[in-house]
Amino acid sequence: MKRFYALPYALSLLLIAATAGHAQTIAPAGKLTLPKAVDLALKNHPAVRAADAYSQAVKESISVAKAGRYPRVDFSEGFTRGNNPVYVFGSLLTQRQFTAQNFDLGLLNVPPPLNNFRTQFTATMPLYDSGKTQRQIRDARLDAAVAEQAAERTQQQVIFNVVTTYFDEMLARENVRVAESAVEMSAADLARAEARQQQGLTVPSDVLSAKVQQAQAKEDLIRARNGLAVAHAALNVAMGMAEDADHEIDPATGDVYAGVTSLPELQQRALAQRPDFLQMTLAEKKAASGVTASRAAFLPKVELFSAWEEDNQKFLTRGGNNWAAGVNVTFNMFNGGADR
Repeated sequence: MKRFYALPYALSLLLIAATAGHAQTIAPAGKLTLPKAVDLALKNHPAVRAADAYSQAVKESISVAKAGRYPRVDFSEGFTRGNNPVYVFGSLLTQRQFTAQNFDLGLLNVPPPLNNFRTQFTATMPLYDSGKTQRQIRDARLDAAVAEQAAERTQQQVIFNVVTTYFDEMLARENVRVAESAVEMSAADLARAEARQQQGLTVPSDVLSAKVQQAQAKEDLIRARNGLAVAHAALNVAMGMAEDADHEIDPATGDVYAGVTSLPELQQRALAQRPDFLQMTLAEKKAASGVTASRAAFLPKVELFSAWEEDNQKFLTRGGNNWAAGVNVTFNMFNGGADR
């Protein structure tokens, strides 16, 4: 029985690059080698595609965070109609339509309904936000790095599953071959026992024993074939294909042995390369950034703002426009100690 060492080979196969493509549902052409099985898995497996898509989505959050450095411009268009005295008085002023007759006490107290179409542009620009935007950009980059490591970990797990199931199927095929040989041998033993019984050279119990051995060999063959069917389906699932897809293992795949490496060296390599460990390291950095962000809540925020609006009694007619600009400083004095 050949011995296979799957894990070291799985690590070496991490050098195989995953290329973008649609899921392949047909059987692979030719005999299925281990590198080909890994390549199919990296292209087809839904877990790999989902991890890659999530990683790409998280990377887009970097651009979202960078947008905080730039001005924000908003547009609004609204319509109001009413006869509230304060509303009518103020709207006539902003429309530049206030006249002397509007000072009439009757009109001031009971004005007729007035329409107001309000078109407004507003712009804001952060001048100082205590480093909030920069921290958001840094956190977004850390999130992207975490997602990238998660995608790498998913690829490693998929590759490892392919390697394991590939050699499981190879072993299952060998078990079937051995079981078939055992059935043939038991049939030959039974034939010899029956021939010796006919010649009077053996007792009936020897023939019965040979029949029992043959029945056991056939049962072992059934088990081996069922195991091969399960291993075949498991490899298809590991490759992201239909469970009953046809493929033929390449029998030329040889033994894979691990190189002699010391345990401390393997431990150091794991600390430097394992994606899940690197994820935790990045998460620690993000947590430290969160502490800094909490402390920044005690600092003021400075923002530049401006607005331009047009108010008209009719859409785009009979009205006036105005503008405003200034600087806004926000500093929390007390919030019940929540920030602390």
